[in-house]
Amino acid sequence: MRTFRKIFAALIWLFSFSLLLTGLSFQFFYVSMLRSIDRDTSEFEASFSRANKYIQGFQFENNRLPLPAEFDSWAITQPDLVYSKPGRGNNQVSIKMYTSNFPDSALSKLQIKADSGYLLESSHGYWKEYYTSWAGRSSVEKTNYGAYTGSLIGETIIRSIPALAIFGTGIVAGYFIWPRKKTITA
Repeated sequence: MRTFRKIFAALIWLFSFSLLLTGLSFQFFYVSMLRSIDRDTSEFEASFSRANKYIQGFQFENNRLPLPAEFDSWAITQPDLVYSKPGRGNNQVSIKMYTSNFPDSALSKLQIKADSGYLLESSHGYWKEYYTSWAGRSSVEKTNYGAYTGSLIGETIIRSIPALAIFGTGIVAGYFIWPRKKTITA
């Protein structure tokens, strides 16, 4: 019976420890992913903002919207093209401007009807984000991930409190199951 209790307690400790490691590693990668999404969102918004400033300036100087070719010429000169940095693909222009024939995917994603103005499209691999001048908004989903500003390790531990609690419970349970020598008191 004593050997069985030792084996059972050791299995509880092993299970608790493996659960703790799994929880910590999952949360570490989860927090890293949230930060990456937040960074991507900021890059999309910054790209739309720069393009919007260029278009408004061009429109003020020339009393018309830039032609797509003029916009593309400007976009190529930008030093920090979103998702077109060297080593991140084929260095194509990552932001496009439409003044007509707006993509249906953009209108459905933004849930708006086409109007006069322009539409910006910024792409990253298999997905695209949009900005419309007539609605004054983009399809980029706002995130709250920026609220997690602490250290990556600290956030991981805080988000792993349930795994830590189960680990602690497993340690205590294993302690009480572990056989102890009986002491005789006189």
